[in-house]
Amino acid sequence: MFATAILKLAELPANPKDGRVYDLNPLRHKSFDFNWDPATGIQDVSLRKLRLSSKVTKGERITVEADGVSDPGSVYELLEKIGKAAPLHLYNVTQAEIVAQVKADGNKPVKTVPIRITYPNSCSLKYDELDLKLRDMLHASGIEPREPVKQLEVAEG
Repeated sequence: MFATAILKLAELPANPKDGRVYDLNPLRHKSFDFNWDPATGIQDVSLRKLRLSSKVTKGERITVEADGVSDPGSVYELLEKIGKAAPLHLYNVTQAEIVAQVKADGNKPVKTVPIRITYPNSCSLKYDELDLKLRDMLHASGIEPREPVKQLEVAEG
């Protein structure tokens, strides 16, 4: 009805599939830096959680979660401990949870905004003013959906 009455179309066109993907593997390295323009009000960005999926065994995952706000390196320290017992090179990062501290308005306290990004191309951010600033921060940091160069290796059933 909407297509006919408002858009003057017989039916809505097919929803095109977005084939772009996030490469989240750079987040597994302690040397990864988030980049942003200070004028956006973003004060700090840290990693809170990583989910790693096996390249070998379908459904096998490791989730590493720590308090990235009070200790920004805590996820990496935990990942390093796990890496001593598990072959982490056999895993890809398929989900990341990032926390941004944003001072959106001078009169309001700093707001904590969680951002969840999941492979292949899901992001919890919306398109309002604040979330667009956070999307720009992700883009400036190199975390953005791109046309796949090489398909991420994930175990087949």
